[in-house]
Amino acid sequence: MNVNAVYLTMRSRYIQDPSWENFFALIGSLLYKFPILSKVPLGLREVEGLINECGLEVCEVLLNACHGLALALSPLEKVRKKLREEIQTPPGVDLIDQDLARKEIFWKLVRHAKQGQNRLILLKAGLEPKVKAYVLAHELGHHLLGHVLEECKVEGWLQEVHADTTAVWLTGLPSPFRSKEENRLIAELVGYDKNKAAAGGSA
Repeated sequence: MNVNAVYLTMRSRYIQDPSWENFFALIGSLLYKFPILSKVPLGLREVEGLINECGLEVCEVLLNACHGLALALSPLEKVRKKLREEIQTPPGVDLIDQDLARKEIFWKLVRHAKQGQNRLILLKAGLEPKVKAYVLAHELGHHLLGHVLEECKVEGWLQEVHADTTAVWLTGLPSPFRSKEENRLIAELVGYDKNKAAAGGSA
C-alpha cells in the first residue's frame, strides 16, 4: 500500500468536502503515514519531531494577533505580494497582516522563502511547554489537513475546529483557548475520557 498516495487521496476528498466523515478518514490515513501517531497522545518533543519529519520549519517570533500561524510561502513573489514591506499599515488592516508586515517578521519569511523553506509554522515566543505543544499541534494540523493549500475551500471557522480537534488528538491536551464545554465535546470526538481531560478555559 502506498501510504502517501492514500493520504493525498484522503486529503483531496476532505478539502473538497470537509465533512466529519472525511476529516476522520484523513486522520486515519495519517496513522499509516506516521507510525508515531499510534502512540498518541504525544509530548512536546514528539510533536516537534513530527513537525521536523513533515519538513516544516518553526520560527518563534513576537506575534501580537495570535499564538501561531501555519503558512505556505511559495513562490517568493507571492510572499512579496501578500506581505507589506513597511512596518506601517493602513487603518483597518487585519491584525495578522500587521504582524506579518513587521520588518523583523517579514524579512525572516523572505529569507525562508529564498531558501526554499516555504512551509512554515510561526510560533509566538515565550509560550509555556503545554501551550506550546498544543499550538504547534494545532498549526501542524492546518498543514496536514491541507488548509494552507490554495485549492482548499474549507471555511475558516471549520478549519479552526478541525485543527483544534487534531491538536487534542495529537497531544491529549484541551485547548487553552476554548470553553470547558467545547473542550468536552472535542475530547469526546477524539475518544479521550472526559475525566482525564483538563477543564481548559479561555485566553
